[in-house]
Amino acid sequence: MSKFKSVQTLAVCGMLIALDVVLTRFLSFNTWNLRIGFSFIAVALAAYWYGPAGGAVVHGVSDLLGALLFPIGAYFPGYTLTAAVIGALYGLFFYRNARFVRIAGAVLSSQVVGSLLLNSLWITLTFTKGSTFLAILLTRLPQAGAMTLVQLIVLPLMLFQLKRIPLKR
Repeated sequence: MSKFKSVQTLAVCGMLIALDVVLTRFLSFNTWNLRIGFSFIAVALAAYWYGPAGGAVVHGVSDLLGALLFPIGAYFPGYTLTAAVIGALYGLFFYRNARFVRIAGAVLSSQVVGSLLLNSLWITLTFTKGSTFLAILLTRLPQAGAMTLVQLIVLPLMLFQLKRIPLKR
């Protein structure tokens, strides 16, 4: 955690956490079975600049703060764990290296591991009575597919421009 010793790093991560909360809670498009959100932008920036630890901390803390400050339902720590795992996966794939293949790997792995597997498990454990894990997972496929497309369009456009922004470390 030595990456979080500088004041600039803490300030940037704090702003990214705030951005993540706003993008998740207020700037998401929701229908009864689909949610298109842009919180991945803040997580991708943290992961690109500060690696797996930065991505995990920013997304995990923002999920916790968002759930406590703007609750949608009862808090369940599994979703915060999923957020931290997704942030770490982003960091593993494109920490200071944003080639399209690595971006695609991050998006696909985070959607499969985070959205499909872990979040389907948490939904099965907390909200459904009588529904199986497989049934929940199958209903979440359109959500994962839509978010994969959105992220594969937005992330390369954004991350390829980051080389122009100098950030002291």
